[in-house]
Amino acid sequence: MLIYVAKRIFFIVIALVIISLLTFTLMQFVPGNFLELKEVQLRISGSGASQELNEKMLKDFQDKWGLNEPQYIQFLKFLKGAFTWDFGPSYQYPDKPMQELIMEQLPISLKLALFAVALALLIGIPIGILAAVKQNSAWDFVPMGLSVFAMSIPAFIVGVLLILLLSLQLKWLPTQGWGNWYNYIIPVVALSAGPVAIIARYIRSSLIEQLRQDYVTSAWAKGGNFKQVVFGHALRNSLIPLVTIMGPMISGLIASAVVVEVMFLIPGMGINFAGAAGNRDLPMLMSFTFVYGIIVMIANFMVDIAYTVIDPRIRYQRTKGGR
Repeated sequence: MLIYVAKRIFFIVIALVIISLLTFTLMQFVPGNFLELKEVQLRISGSGASQELNEKMLKDFQDKWGLNEPQYIQFLKFLKGAFTWDFGPSYQYPDKPMQELIMEQLPISLKLALFAVALALLIGIPIGILAAVKQNSAWDFVPMGLSVFAMSIPAFIVGVLLILLLSLQLKWLPTQGWGNWYNYIIPVVALSAGPVAIIARYIRSSLIEQLRQDYVTSAWAKGGNFKQVVFGHALRNSLIPLVTIMGPMISGLIASAVVVEVMFLIPGMGINFAGAAGNRDLPMLMSFTFVYGIIVMIANFMVDIAYTVIDPRIRYQRTKGGR
């Protein structure tokens, strides 16, 4: 098991380097830079600087941030800082280290994503169980039909529909903000709508398959009740396919959370991440991408560990094979 964990950590490090390299390389081909965008904003506002001042500003900016150095040196400096948790300042916040900004905003983004995952599990698993045990009835057709609809709608569309209903029509909830319990409702429900549908369909399909297995038939024949057979035997094995999709699902939630945070002005990483791309703030974009990569890969790693808890056979195979 220790060898397996060590290998996974090694591959996580390699993946973070590749993600950072791709982000850095792609940003080199994006037209414009931070100063040019600021100059455009100044000209639009009618307070543009002279050409001589622009050239001096550009030179000072490049000297300050080391942009005159070879690109591979810039990238290696970023990696050194990232793996020692010292990202340095960003273009937009030159007086504040990026790691401080991340530690302020990361808990908010994680809380939003974790609440969405918890809500999706709390709703999706019971719906899937009900649809499986009531197969080919209204309790099956209606939830599964609605799940197809929910899976096809992006989180931000669900958010807009919830705003129209709960905020503008019924005036029950605010359209933006964070900090109070009622600020969580619309963003969390918007994020969890798609995962609820996915979880319900996976649980239904897997549980129906397990209920047809011989060991379930034997459990019924031995006098087992509904709780013992369905929850004690069949459901446990039905969770393995669900665990399989949890890693990609969490990755999708993190991506969707960026849009939702911008929509509802939630002070998480999503607002600054979107702003960094628009403002060509390379240090912030690289730092946030690195942190998002860590979150996604840790989530996938925890999913693999969860396999061993649900199915001891996987634990035995990994221990035996050293993987």
